[in-house]
Amino acid sequence: MVEHNGKTALVTGANRGIGKAISYALAKQGFFVILGGRTLKDVKKLEKDWTNEGLHVHGVILDVTNNGSISMVKMALMQNDIKVDILINNAGIFLEKKLPFSQSSEQAMIDSFQTNTMGAYRLSKEFLPDMLANNYGRIINLVPGIIKETASIHVAYKVSKMALMTLTAMMADEYKDANIKINSACPMWCRTDMGGPRATYSAEEGANSLLWLINTDEHSPTGKFFINGQEKPF
Repeated sequence: MVEHNGKTALVTGANRGIGKAISYALAKQGFFVILGGRTLKDVKKLEKDWTNEGLHVHGVILDVTNNGSISMVKMALMQNDIKVDILINNAGIFLEKKLPFSQSSEQAMIDSFQTNTMGAYRLSKEFLPDMLANNYGRIINLVPGIIKETASIHVAYKVSKMALMTLTAMMADEYKDANIKINSACPMWCRTDMGGPRATYSAEEGANSLLWLINTDEHSPTGKFFINGQEKPF
């Protein structure tokens, strides 16, 4: 059995892709990982498989667009005296791929913001107070490198993720005097349901490119944007 390092990580969208890969990597490092997903069957299967490997994980239903769902997870953790030290806001949707602005829909924009931006907002609002009380916390908001491209394509996705990057910087500024590091990061172009089979990197490689942001000290950067460990201009 992997020795528990005393810290708890919550990963949203943990049932597949980058979320699954980073959850496994964290568990291998000794974190107790809360596997958040919209389908209980999926996260419970991971819980069973990984527990059999000696990893410390627990699957929960978590819908990042629903405040009630988030509150239920928080309440269940509190009842077991578990506080979240690491929050990985990975859950996201990619609607109307390749459509230009002129063909984009208002509903796609609304739905994208609800998941990609407001999801991270809701989770951070719920768990940051505990991090502040413990004077320790790490939050990583996943943001793709394509947001820096101004071509009229993937409009709802790019705009919602750009908003998330701005939110990241604002949160980091408010908590800059505490040992709470809040950054946005791109896991590179990975072979996932969202990235597609032609992507350059595996989900595991993408996840590994994010781990250093979790294992940082109190003097490390906050409010920044990183791609493969390299800070990029905002």
